[in-house]
Amino acid sequence: MSRVPGPADDTAQRSASFEANYRIGVDDRVQIAVWRNPELSVTAPVRPDGRISVPIIGDVEAGGRTPSEVAEIIKKRLSEYIREPNVVVILTELRSHEFLSRVRVTGAVRTPRSMPHRQGMTVLDAVLEAGGVNDFSSPN
Repeated sequence: MSRVPGPADDTAQRSASFEANYRIGVDDRVQIAVWRNPELSVTAPVRPDGRISVPIIGDVEAGGRTPSEVAEIIKKRLSEYIREPNVVVILTELRSHEFLSRVRVTGAVRTPRSMPHRQGMTVLDAVLEAGGVNDFSSPN
């Protein structure tokens, strides 16, 4: 008896496709699972430099790569210490889009800050949201 694919199958396929094509970014969180080595299995944030820290092997460049690409890099580096490591990288928090869609206002403003970008936002809006120009600026 064959089964007819339903909406749940379609959702699972789209989710798998998204994760396979998703490029890890700054502020995302990933779970690194190393089979039969729980002491090496960790959840790691992606730092502003795009790297994650992995026990034994140190920093790994994750930014701009897919989870499977990062898993392969970790697997290769762990193979110096473990025979045939089985590594999986799972995205647990997708937060890089929030980091990338922010505006940073620094310089001669009263309160330098990072703020979410809004559709139609102008430079003046951002400066005003940062408290306006300070006493050392040339506002014109």
